[in-house]
Amino acid sequence: AALQQLNQNPGNHLYTDGWLYDYGRQPEQELQFITHLRNRTPISAWGVRPRLQFLMLMLFKGGTEAFRAFNQNYRALGAGENFLPCEHRLTDLLADAIATASGYDVAPFIQLCGLPVDAFTREQIAAQAVKPVWPLYDLLPEREWESARQQLGLDSFVWLVENAELAALNKTGTLTLTLNIDQPEQLYGRALTLHDNAGNTYTLPVNDSTLTLTPLPIGIYHLTLPKGRSQKYRPDTDYVVIREGENALTVNFTALQDSAAHNEQLIFLGYGDMPFARLAVDHEARQLVLDITKATPHSYFANTLYASITVLTASGEKVFERKMNGTNCATGKIVVPFSDHYHLYLYHAEPGRLKASPGYLTLVSSTKYQLLRLDSEGLYHFSLNNDPAADLQAMFIHRADAIRACPSLMAQPYAACKNDLWLMLSHIEEPTRSALMRDSVDVLPTDNSEPGEGIGKGVTLQLRGQGDRTFCQLAYDNRQQRMTIETLAGQPHPYYTATYSTLTVKEESGEVIYSRHYDGITHYSADSDTVVLQAGMYIELFHDEPYRCNAINETTGQNVTLKKHNRWRVVSDGLEVDSAEQTEEKNTSDAAALYGDKFSWQLIGKEENGFASMEIDIRAQQFIFTAYPIVPHSDFATEYAAVTIYNTRGTVVYRQSIKGSVQLGGYTDVCGLDEDYTIEVFHAEGADQSVIRNPLNGESWPQPQHVIWQITARGLQRLTTN
Repeated sequence: AALQQLNQNPGNHLYTDGWLYDYGRQPEQELQFITHLRNRTPISAWGVRPRLQFLMLMLFKGGTEAFRAFNQNYRALGAGENFLPCEHRLTDLLADAIATASGYDVAPFIQLCGLPVDAFTREQIAAQAVKPVWPLYDLLPEREWESARQQLGLDSFVWLVENAELAALNKTGTLTLTLNIDQPEQLYGRALTLHDNAGNTYTLPVNDSTLTLTPLPIGIYHLTLPKGRSQKYRPDTDYVVIREGENALTVNFTALQDSAAHNEQLIFLGYGDMPFARLAVDHEARQLVLDITKATPHSYFANTLYASITVLTASGEKVFERKMNGTNCATGKIVVPFSDHYHLYLYHAEPGRLKASPGYLTLVSSTKYQLLRLDSEGLYHFSLNNDPAADLQAMFIHRADAIRACPSLMAQPYAACKNDLWLMLSHIEEPTRSALMRDSVDVLPTDNSEPGEGIGKGVTLQLRGQGDRTFCQLAYDNRQQRMTIETLAGQPHPYYTATYSTLTVKEESGEVIYSRHYDGITHYSADSDTVVLQAGMYIELFHDEPYRCNAINETTGQNVTLKKHNRWRVVSDGLEVDSAEQTEEKNTSDAAALYGDKFSWQLIGKEENGFASMEIDIRAQQFIFTAYPIVPHSDFATEYAAVTIYNTRGTVVYRQSIKGSVQLGGYTDVCGLDEDYTIEVFHAEGADQSVIRNPLNGESWPQPQHVIWQITARGLQRLTTN
């Protein structure tokens, strides 16, 4: 088809008299192609002509140079050591080659045709400032197809077009974008962007669950979305199609507890080394996905067992089994949920044709029968005795290097591939985790903090007095950057002859720009004030009976904590709790108070080897001490480190003493914690050898040789240091 187009196209027009268009039946063939797309017919069920037309549309747009690059890239891969064809999806390679050689992003079109493109490939392409393309017919009503084709000088209204070409039509649409997410505060204040790399870029802050953009030139746009802070999410789309008129799109955000970046696959090859089944270990969804694609894996094994898969629980109970004969093998996709320590029992009559992905890991042996265990880090093979933790670290480094190989991707603040690395860290034990975090800071997400209670579009506070009657309502509106203070007529609380509540708004410099004072006994008239705010200002609120009041975050619907004395700083995305203690913490490296509900404490020995770690979980009221099987420091024959925990009565509830030159056993201790318990830690060297870390934001605080910290409701308070 390409040669006919090249050699027999009069006047450089589309050649329609050959086989591709059934010898002059272009309208019928294009209608069939459109019908397949509208009906979402699997491409495997298309005829040969529509499938070739799918490729030719990309050839017409990307040019022969792009397909030449695709061929050369694949040949280079094939010449590499340990090349495994089934590890390389052709749609990924084709989309990448067209983007690199011609500057067009055909990934959305490939997905429109029902074929997958890997998320990393899509993100990598979008970061390269290439132009997305889309079939012309799908952007316009059918009555306008022919006129638009003529106006744009195209030979077919099915051809792929970029937005710069569509500008000649001078058509626009509106977009109503709905963000469906369980924790909207994770996105609030962050920017989303629509861009086509053809001169159109639209950016707006996420300040509501529904956003409207108008007018937008018709076409296809890359959609760059924030993907969460302390909780990471996967949105279900990364591009938007704008048609003439009104457009609506709902983006569904899936909360991620794990990363698909450390998924593994077992690939069953049959006759001619053609894949006939894949077993994917999906850590993100916590499920096994078996996809059997060929009914005849190997004709030489007619009606004979060729391969089988059995899934067992940790206790050995069989939960799934599938036998696959060489012929008459049932096809289809089966999903099996799994938990840690489930077992896989595999059989392949030709063990050399059982492969594993990623190929740089050794996950299968040369025997017909394989027994593997599903650990949180990955697959453990009983015969090979591989180390899943080391395999996971190798996958982490491999993905980090792939990101570094694309500088434009590294520059993306919301890159999903960076979130994948962040999520993988939760499966990596200390001290390796901290070392990887230090070495990979350039490819990790930078915004991992927990959104504060005041983050969102607004906060409404009800100040109440005697009988829980509201005497003042405060409405903070972040989008309008103002606060309305509405005083209700009446007496706040007659038992208070003096100050009952005060409200003060200050400039960043400390200058007071608004102040309101409420005595309990005074009768107040109804009135209303409005204060214009800006980032950096402070709001201070005092109420002698805060338990009578309530504050609601208008974005989350959750209560905002109120105390007698409250101080908030106005920031771009809402209100941030601020206090003198926090200010002190920010301004001194020797912090006297640490804020958070979870901390880790690393004890480091000789040659920077971690010999123990402590997890302080204030919310769960739990202390976990983990020792690693090494010699802490051979130069210290006496006590090298010690940990003691005291309860509120001063009684020792946990004690650990470690000699430097004595080999430790690998063990874990658990101890209960409560508010006002104290933790005393001694380390003979201290400083960088004894470090507290906040895992949420990555902050760390080296400790002296001897220190005592007390558990508080808000974190840790230092009592003494020596």
